Amino acid sequence: MTREQVYGRRPVREALRGPREVLELWVTERALKAEPWLRDGRARAQVKPERELTEAAGTRDHQGVLAWAEPYRYADAYELAAADMPLLVCLDQVTDPHNLGAVARTSSRTWPATSRR
Repeated sequence: MTREQVYGRRPVREALRGPREVLELWVTERALKAEPWLRDGRARAQVKPERELTEAAGTRDHQGVLAWAEPYRYADAYELAAADMPLLVCLDQVTDPHNLGAVARTSSRTWPATSRR
């Protein structure tokens, strides 16, 4: 089975909350003490030395938390368009994340008023 690596406290926490199954979770002792959500039983964490997480992640930016999850399943364009009153926004070459956020906020505020004219 293919799996994707997710590292960092917030990204891993969101992966645990999301629809994908987290297959394996490694944490350092320090992260386990600092983050109560790692102890709440949602995923069984394996305590590993920091150097093992650094080697596996290929970076020191893991914040003591590293997970492997099922690959993210992207929706097919036809699946999205088949929904009742779909909201589809197509963008190309957006380089400023603020612009992307503005488009998302604007399109969600105007929908469904502008759909199906």
